[in-house]
Amino acid sequence: DTFTHNIYYSIDPSGIGMTMLVTDHTGLTYDWTLPRDIVQYLTTDPGYIYITLATYDSEGTFIGQTDPIDICVIVPEDIVPTASIGDLSDVGGIVPTDWNIFVQGKSKLSFNISGEGAEGSTITNYTVEVNGETFNKTETSTIITSVLNNSGTNTITLTVTDSRNRSTTVTKDFEVVAYSSPVLDTYSAERSDSSGTLVDDGEYLSYIINGTIADCSGKNTATYSIGYTVDGSLVWVVVNATETSTVLPGQTFAGGKSHNIYFKMVDSLGSTVIVETTLESVFKLVNINKSITAMALGKKSRAGIDEKLLE
Repeated sequence: DTFTHNIYYSIDPSGIGMTMLVTDHTGLTYDWTLPRDIVQYLTTDPGYIYITLATYDSEGTFIGQTDPIDICVIVPEDIVPTASIGDLSDVGGIVPTDWNIFVQGKSKLSFNISGEGAEGSTITNYTVEVNGETFNKTETSTIITSVLNNSGTNTITLTVTDSRNRSTTVTKDFEVVAYSSPVLDTYSAERSDSSGTLVDDGEYLSYIINGTIADCSGKNTATYSIGYTVDGSLVWVVVNATETSTVLPGQTFAGGKSHNIYFKMVDSLGSTVIVETTLESVFKLVNINKSITAMALGKKSRAGIDEKLLE
């Protein structure tokens, strides 16, 4: 008798959802090269497909069929997931957006990550490494870093892993501009006359103030101020940086007492440095107060009428 065979395959071990591979085959063997697109049904690697053989006699009467036989299928090495790192933005809230730079110690990165399985696989894990931090996610996400620590070229590394345990790694480089806090390099306060000539008994303030800031690609600037107390309230006056003695107009400082003078420097990113110095009282070799209860050497006595004090 002549027998014919129908061959089916399925991805279900029970044979559910069988697909016809060949009909009315009469030979004892059958060579089959698996089509590449069959891997879309295999969510793991290796995966399995199941072959069933149904036999008919010469009259076409069904004789019987085999139980499903499993065939191990190795997914080709070039079938891997894809990964993507989106555009980078600064969400630190400190660096002006129109600077269009990332600044060390000030900027925080925000970016999206995404991935896509290959030929039927699904993404199971996203691993991001950036700024000395590691983020593990199981789905498409927005990553927000802590403050960026290192200047120069930094790298984001994204590794995407799929359900077949296949991985793809992509990187994105970005530049971080070096930053350090402002430094007041030079400051002084001395008595002068209204023209700025330094005199021991002057009632005007002549000052020097200058400092150093991080350049930040030429975008950072510094604002300088001098502070002093008027009627118990601290007053700040914005001044220009200067390396030469410059008189502060419009304000006198009585020679009978010393005055606390403050120098402030603020850069465009809000970092502030303040130092304090003393504008001494008018020089006296020896000064005795009116009640003859106190004496000061080299300055005017600050003692009250009934206070006994040696300065």
